[in-house]
Amino acid sequence: MTEGQLRSALEAAIRTGEQNAQALIDTALIVRDLKTAIRAAIEAIDRKSYETARQELKAALDEMPVAQRRRERDG
Repeated sequence: MTEGQLRSALEAAIRTGEQNAQALIDTALIVRDLKTAIRAAIEAIDRKSYETARQELKAALDEMPVAQRRRERDG
């Protein structure tokens, strides 16, 4: 490999690493938001506010990115 090819390969690997890191951060934020919504829904259920619980969970799912939901459905 030439120096230019090595540099291109290194730059591509760095970009891939950065994209993977961003995907992990995005996933962690989604998980955090879903956990928060689930806790709120459980609290609503404990208060027998079933409609509030349903709305909390539905809102959390509606806010998930489409690609994330598709991966979970197909996975």
